[in-house]
Amino acid sequence: IGSGLVGSEMCIRDRVYIAPGQTVEEGDQLLKITDASIQEYREQLEAAVASAELLVSKEEINVETKQAEADYTYQMYLAEGETAEETYQATITSLEEAVTELEEEIADTDDEDELEALEAELKIAQNNLTTGTIEAEQVYENAMTNYKYADQLYQIDTDGLEDDLNEAKDTLTECEENLAEFEEQIGDGIIFSG
Repeated sequence: IGSGLVGSEMCIRDRVYIAPGQTVEEGDQLLKITDASIQEYREQLEAAVASAELLVSKEEINVETKQAEADYTYQMYLAEGETAEETYQATITSLEEAVTELEEEIADTDDEDELEALEAELKIAQNNLTTGTIEAEQVYENAMTNYKYADQLYQIDTDGLEDDLNEAKDTLTECEENLAEFEEQIGDGIIFSG
């Protein structure tokens, strides 16, 4: 009998064909296991196969999801890196234009109240230019770093992606082999010496 096939679940026997101390030759009938015990153990093995199949399906979905996320991130890093310079320049230009526009309005106004309001807006725009430039530089640097290392980052994201899936497949194979071995060796419930 293969390892693990006759466990505590199969201790109820209809009939034992040998006595303690009896010499047994190859092919002799040893015992007959009850149909209830056979069915109970078969159901346990079939449940193990079904559970392993579900785990394989779950891991396949996990692999697909993580692969899609890694692909998306990789493409995003490439796209952001390729447009980083234009994005940076557009941001700085927009901030500078806001300052220039307010400076021109201040130069063109004769109204004291309006001048005071425009000067306050100009200070805000100048602060925005300073902080916006720092933020734009940071965004640019991050984009260029991700772009430069996109291949390595992708490799990190996808490395070992299928390890859990392969482990689940191995478990499924083992469960299927246990069930097949059970069916082959137990069959009608009569165990023979080997």
